[in-house]
Amino acid sequence: MFQGFQLLSLMLNICLCVDLILTIKSPFNPASSRSKFYYLASAALPIMLVLIIYGADSAKTNDCKSCTDLYTLKTTTTTVTGTVVHGAGNMILAITLTCYLIVASYSCVFAIRRLNRPGVSKDIRIMFVKKHFLYVLVFIVVWVL
Repeated sequence: MFQGFQLLSLMLNICLCVDLILTIKSPFNPASSRSKFYYLASAALPIMLVLIIYGADSAKTNDCKSCTDLYTLKTTTTTVTGTVVHGAGNMILAITLTCYLIVASYSCVFAIRRLNRPGVSKDIRIMFVKKHFLYVLVFIVVWVL
């Protein structure tokens, strides 16, 4: 359950960065026309990934019913509490976080390059880039630490 909300958070932030890129690319297309796709993708992908995680972890547990390995013995006999992510969930979360880092970095670079063109006032450009950079930076720091 917790992994689903982590993935949902990452997906919504990926959609935010993609929307920024698309809005800067074509500023006269309303973002509201794209938002339903963002919400649908942000809800459907985490549900699908959580099902994959559950399937992979349950298949691994079923295969190791008679294992005497210390790790499998420890995980099958004790209950894990808290927000620790193990196994397939850890890999999927790492891949999703890497995708976010790539999309967020690209959106920052794209915003700087496009907003440095003539026609955008210096104050608006500085405010916009500063807000987006700080948002991405804080989100990355929270996730990485």
